[in-house]
Amino acid sequence: MSYIIEITNCFIEVAIYLFFLSRILTPKKMPLGARAGILTVTMLIHIFRSFYIKTTYPNYLITILLFTCMAILLYKDSVVKRLGSFFLYFFVMLSSDVLARSLLSVMFNISNTPMQHYMGPIRYIGMSIVSIITFTILSLVSSFIKKRSAQVDLRYWIITALFPIFSLFIVVSCDIFLIISGTSDVNHAALLSAIMLCLLFFNAILFDFMESYSARLQLEKANLLISQQQENYNNIQISENELSRLRHDILNHISTMETMLSESKIKDAEKLLEDLKKSPQLSKSLVYTNDSALDAILNFNFKKAEKLGVKYLVKTNGMTTQISMTPLDKSTVLSNALSNAFEACESVEEKFIVVSIDSDKSKFRICIENSSLPPKKSNGFLVTTKEDFKNHGYGITNMKSTIEKYNGNLTISHKDGITTLIMMGNN
Repeated sequence: MSYIIEITNCFIEVAIYLFFLSRILTPKKMPLGARAGILTVTMLIHIFRSFYIKTTYPNYLITILLFTCMAILLYKDSVVKRLGSFFLYFFVMLSSDVLARSLLSVMFNISNTPMQHYMGPIRYIGMSIVSIITFTILSLVSSFIKKRSAQVDLRYWIITALFPIFSLFIVVSCDIFLIISGTSDVNHAALLSAIMLCLLFFNAILFDFMESYSARLQLEKANLLISQQQENYNNIQISENELSRLRHDILNHISTMETMLSESKIKDAEKLLEDLKKSPQLSKSLVYTNDSALDAILNFNFKKAEKLGVKYLVKTNGMTTQISMTPLDKSTVLSNALSNAFEACESVEEKFIVVSIDSDKSKFRICIENSSLPPKKSNGFLVTTKEDFKNHGYGITNMKSTIEKYNGNLTISHKDGITTLIMMGNN
């Protein structure tokens, strides 16, 4: 019976870990047999570790290597994101283990030792407590990350990731110190529980701050989109007024030319025709894609292009269906991309931006080409050219994170004075 319980616990631990990763990472496309083979080998090694490795730190080392390999082999996100996901899981798992041991010490008045040293029913109760705590915390954390990962700058996510890791270091260090110092079991458990609760409290405050910060970013994006839509409606109204005026003027000009021709005033008619050719055309150009958010973002930049002397062309003939992104996600990728394109045009004499959008039932593709100087790179990565570099340079990161939500990718290239940005994803 004990063997069945131990094996079941191994399956539960792997299942919780895969549940967490599947909520925040993108799985690789691979044959079902290959995936099943990786999971089978993982389970066998994990079961072997559970039965035959009883020393604490070798146990942790094998778990780290095994679960890290799972994240790398089964998911296709960046290495940093996959490793960060594992260490976040590891922090939660170890914290749950420490908290469970403290609870067992108080409940049964027994020595506070590593979980693998417990035997019988007490061990099984402890494993259940660890699984419940781990699953509950990871569910909450993954929900938060899934909603907010594309809305917060990378530097804040680094801080958020480091804080739990530092908390883990404090918990483990205190646990080791209290064991070595020979503190009585109940006092040991009570003190460690108090430290754990304080650290959980500070982590909760940090995540609450991130929640508020990301909500503020969402509000800023929503306000920007609203202002762009309002500007778009104003442009439509102006264009309609100009069309009405132009239609009225053309009718008058035609009537005047007819009179000149009937009176054989050919030269006067030719002069009027020449003047008409030189007369100003419609001052606005508008795009109609049947998508109010997309139209607002694209049309908002016509006025900016006119002011900066940039030739701005939008091609949407390849759109057979609307892009599936939310309005705020469209604003994130397009507003950042066009802002970068306009900035790049400031450094060159010939200024132009060409936007091409293609979309069907399965995929979408957004391509932005603009004149620019060769972009600056550092260690193979693009860097911002703005003087206020501390507050910039996160646009591309946010765009990539947003596109990844739609199983897509972003590429940037430069050739012959033209920078090309391509974003592709699933509809």
